Amino acid sequence: MNLQEWQDEAYKLSEEKNLDLSETIDGQLFVPDYSPSEFIWALQLTREYNLTDNRYYLRQVEDCCCYYCKKSYKTKEIKRYDGEYAYCPFCGVDAVMPMVLSEEQLSLLGQIMFSPVRIISNRID
Repeated sequence: MNLQEWQDEAYKLSEEKNLDLSETIDGQLFVPDYSPSEFIWALQLTREYNLTDNRYYLRQVEDCCCYYCKKSYKTKEIKRYDGEYAYCPFCGVDAVMPMVLSEEQLSLLGQIMFSPVRIISNRID
């Protein structure tokens, strides 16, 4: 799959999920190591649970995880919040998810969300 095909597939999948990708994959210079569907999964998950008031969701669960350091832990271990965003008690990064994910899912999520591929400029046409 070339870059244009990857972007086209990601845009198609994003429309099905009502996700705006205009500031996420435009300007990408190479095909990532993950598929468009994996990218959409990660983006949808972080937008729903992490980037919008994750403190609200963390109050409702006992277990959580960090997709930066890939640790799972009890939500009561979180000591630092900045407004509505929680920071991981192990690495200090605001990459806390209000659920426990598998090691494979955490690795993929971290790769996608902390990848330089997400740096954007404009879409290849």
